[in-house]
Amino acid sequence: MSQTATPAPPKDAKSEATTCPSCGSTEPWGFSSWCPSCGFYPKLQTRVEAPPAPVEESEQAAGLTDVLPPWTWLMGAGMLGVIALSFWARLTIEANSSTRLLWAVLQMLVGAITFSVGHATAYFIAIAKTDKIGPFDAFMSPMAVWRPTFVQLPKGASRVCLAAWGATAVLAALLIVDGIPWASLFDGTAKKKAAPNLLHSVVKEARKERESEAASMEEAMNQFVGDAEEGNAAAAGAAGENAAGEKTAEELEKAKAEKERAEKLAKSEQVDCVIFGYTPEGKDDFGMLLLATIVKGRLTFVTSLTAESLPLETRRDLITKLKTLHRNRPLVKTTLDAQWVQPTLMMRVRHWGWTRDKKLKNAEFSETLADVKSER
Repeated sequence: MSQTATPAPPKDAKSEATTCPSCGSTEPWGFSSWCPSCGFYPKLQTRVEAPPAPVEESEQAAGLTDVLPPWTWLMGAGMLGVIALSFWARLTIEANSSTRLLWAVLQMLVGAITFSVGHATAYFIAIAKTDKIGPFDAFMSPMAVWRPTFVQLPKGASRVCLAAWGATAVLAALLIVDGIPWASLFDGTAKKKAAPNLLHSVVKEARKERESEAASMEEAMNQFVGDAEEGNAAAAGAAGENAAGEKTAEELEKAKAEKERAEKLAKSEQVDCVIFGYTPEGKDDFGMLLLATIVKGRLTFVTSLTAESLPLETRRDLITKLKTLHRNRPLVKTTLDAQWVQPTLMMRVRHWGWTRDKKLKNAEFSETLADVKSER
């Protein structure tokens, strides 16, 4: 009886491990004819280049240091430095002072020069690249001027940094330092300046009234007196003809008071004074202002004004400023007790002469003057 040999089942090529004659690896070759470890091809007795292993992508998001080039960090640091310096100037230098004004002007000047250097350099680079840019394009088409610089980045980063720093300095001087009194420059009703003040003192004695103003006042007073006398004469004549045309006693008294007031003003003088102290009245008001002016070359206490004698708007403006000017000692010797302030707020006072102890007679508020900051 013959026996038929049963064929062996085919081996799974994927699971069969073949020993590599080159590297000795027993890793399954699968359907390939070369070693997956070293790439040895037995039939050709050579090596083939194994495909690169897949690289897993990092799931971590790129940071700002990977996205922004180094020159942008330098530009940003410079801009932040200018802004920080501007805030420091605003917080440490007194508002409305000449020092802050000087700082703001110098910062604007330096910023404008810095920006101009960067912009001019970008302009010359642009006209060297194309003939389509003319002189007026430097002002009318800034983007066309800067386009070649942006294309060359980071090569032209220095120009961009200069322009950015300069523009930041100018804007920060205007918006943060804020030391330029724009209202006084454009407002025709800006406060008048006080008389020249002594160095490290405050104000000199009253301004000299112009002869023309005195003559005009005297002429106006004489005209007023003449009109009043003619009016009285006309009223007296009309009284005999028509009783309804008589001036009442109240009108006559008012005309008399106005005449006396005009005569009184003609005899008055004005003097510029500095506020060196005040008596607080509640949280947002004051009771009395202490004023001083130059008498025989020395700053001397000459009068005080009550809050009620000043216009309401002036009172509110003064108390807001006075709160920011406190100091420990009075600038002028006095026996009064008050809250002392820096000698920066000025006003013009009308008076009718001086007493023996060098005080103003019947002092009245006339007008506020531009603030004067003494040098420190």
